[in-house]
Amino acid sequence: MPRVFITFEDLYQEIAEVARENSVSSQADWKTLVDEIVDGYLDMGELDSNQDIEGYKTSLSPLWFRFKKEAKEEELNPEEEVIPERYQKDVNDEFDVVEDFSDTVKKEEEGF
Repeated sequence: MPRVFITFEDLYQEIAEVARENSVSSQADWKTLVDEIVDGYLDMGELDSNQDIEGYKTSLSPLWFRFKKEAKEEELNPEEEVIPERYQKDVNDEFDVVEDFSDTVKKEEEGF
């Protein structure tokens, strides 16, 4: 089976996702993240040592500004969770509420 290597855009998307999850807020932190993720993919064999690893890092580091712009746009226009229409029916239309188990949960929490 042929080996598939990660693309430059895949790397950017991975770095941007981790940056969002970790609230990266400075270019220095972005660069550190770039180094860590690129090195990690190299260690895992997703990138090959024959590839221009330093070139990837050099090219990904300035994408901090792209990330910042995208993060700002996401902040201004947050994506709303879209629920497919077939799932938008009121649950009570199809199912009966069996009973309230809150007393059981309280007893379990109290050790009974």
